[in-house]
Amino acid sequence: PKDPVTYEQAVKMIVCALGYEAPAIEAGGWPNGYMQIARSKGITKKAEMTQTDPAPRGVIAQLVYNSLEVDLMTQVASSGDEPKYVVNPGQNILTNNLKYTKGTGVITGIKDTALTNSGSSIKEDEVEIDSQDVYKVGETDALSYLGKQVNYYYRVTDEQDKELVMARMTDKNWELNIPAENISEITSNQIEYWEDTSDTSVVEILDFDSDVKAIYNGKFVSDVDADITPDTGNVLTIDNDGDGDIDVLIVDASEVIVVDAIDSENYTIYDKYDQSKTVVLDPKSKDTINITKNGSSASFGTIMKDDVLLVSESKNTTGSKIINVEIITNKVTGVVTEISLDNTTISINDREYRCSRTYQNYIDSNPKEQVNVDDNITAYLDQDGKILAVS
Repeated sequence: PKDPVTYEQAVKMIVCALGYEAPAIEAGGWPNGYMQIARSKGITKKAEMTQTDPAPRGVIAQLVYNSLEVDLMTQVASSGDEPKYVVNPGQNILTNNLKYTKGTGVITGIKDTALTNSGSSIKEDEVEIDSQDVYKVGETDALSYLGKQVNYYYRVTDEQDKELVMARMTDKNWELNIPAENISEITSNQIEYWEDTSDTSVVEILDFDSDVKAIYNGKFVSDVDADITPDTGNVLTIDNDGDGDIDVLIVDASEVIVVDAIDSENYTIYDKYDQSKTVVLDPKSKDTINITKNGSSASFGTIMKDDVLLVSESKNTTGSKIINVEIITNKVTGVVTEISLDNTTISINDREYRCSRTYQNYIDSNPKEQVNVDDNITAYLDQDGKILAVS
């Protein structure tokens, strides 16, 4: 019992556990008969090694994993002297012993969001797969795989819920994340963008078909056109079946609001530079409203005059909306030491910061608000360190 288990011993134990000892003996017995049966059943796939060497834990794990879906062989009653054995299709350790079921599919829905419509009855701890079954996410990362193909295992709980015990992306997924500032335009069948914003003469084209599924700020949109081109944020493109065609677009489009006035009675916030721009954050509405500050949940009351907000809002005009508000706390204060000729960068205390497209568009529309060298400023930065707003 204190000796290391050799590779051939490990293989024999697994072959016997699956019920294949009789055919292994017929194939030559110890050790080659067991090895022959194991190879024929795929048990040794990605786990071959010298038979007499001690088997490392990694090899044992691969052997066991390979055995999970091998059809079990069992002995049945026989009228003759020799026992009779049969293979039971579909009965294996995974389903019979662990009570798990394996599947492959695309995560098509999470709470408030689905790839087929703007509404969803999916709960916060659930995902929808292939627009059909709903699964509890358990301790998996399934919520982060919207639009992506996954291999998954699930079990049926005592409450008859299907609960995921594992979900991992398959190698069929290909994705490209394009920052908003690199996007020239989104049309009904393509995205025009620049790989390098310093050379806008080279335009890349990413084509997609009319049946592409699009999520805009957390909600399904049926129309893909220039109206969903973001100024701030990004577009994630996903090919989830490996055929080279884009299947899903996930658009994160935000706008910047510098708080000028707050109507606490009506939960309305007015922008400092565009009085027609407002955001309503009424907690009594049917909308899903998420306010965060420093990565933690915050309330309407924490928003103050002159705060800079990054606001994303879904486009649906019926039903509930998703409104996400981030109170920007990432900022830098100092003296402007340099400004690039094209106004794309500002150096503060001799450190260079890129300007977001939102800020550049604002300055283009309000040239009097352009900062100058030697000004003392506070610059508010997005998660990538780009300037969103300046005071």
